[in-house]
Amino acid sequence: EHPEYRHSYVTATLFASCIMFIRVILVAFLIYPPILKTIILPASVMFLGLSGMALYSFYIAHKEEGKIVMKTENEEKEYESPFQLIPAIQFAGLIVIIKFLSILWKVYEHQIPPQVSNYGLALISGLADVDAINMAYSTGAKSGDFTLVIAATTILIAVMSNNVVKASIAYRFGEKEYGKRVGIGFWVSMIIGIAALVFVNLILPV
Repeated sequence: EHPEYRHSYVTATLFASCIMFIRVILVAFLIYPPILKTIILPASVMFLGLSGMALYSFYIAHKEEGKIVMKTENEEKEYESPFQLIPAIQFAGLIVIIKFLSILWKVYEHQIPPQVSNYGLALISGLADVDAINMAYSTGAKSGDFTLVIAATTILIAVMSNNVVKASIAYRFGEKEYGKRVGIGFWVSMIIGIAALVFVNLILPV
């Protein structure tokens, strides 16, 4: 509704999403500290990549939108309430569907090769939530059910899946240029994160 402020909105969206990486690292560390050696590099480079894109958007916003603020600071704007019921119900319904798919995948995981099962579950679970799979696989690494590399890779695949959802929401519900810029930020973060994950899988035993 206010495309003239798209850069500020992109900055806010990307910075808010950066917090997820800090939360993922912290939760995994609190459950099983040794997992830090496998998860810290990929999560950190993804955090830095997304932070860098957010800072770039902030620079553009400061440069281009300052003049707009001066022109419109006396104008009164009307914004819709973020606490509307129908969008909340629609989003809750989406989460329920994704949770159901996650449970269905879990039921049939024993009929699928372990790595395909773990990483596939991460892709599906990450569409709705990251905390649940983070806690499950950090705990699994602690009990010896998963190696550190498999646990860290599964958690970070879920993070990437979750970021794809966020980028899709930005593009679907926001102004298109805003959606594109948010998507670019997430894709930059994911590409360097995948490179870091490959590196970790190569140097550490699976």
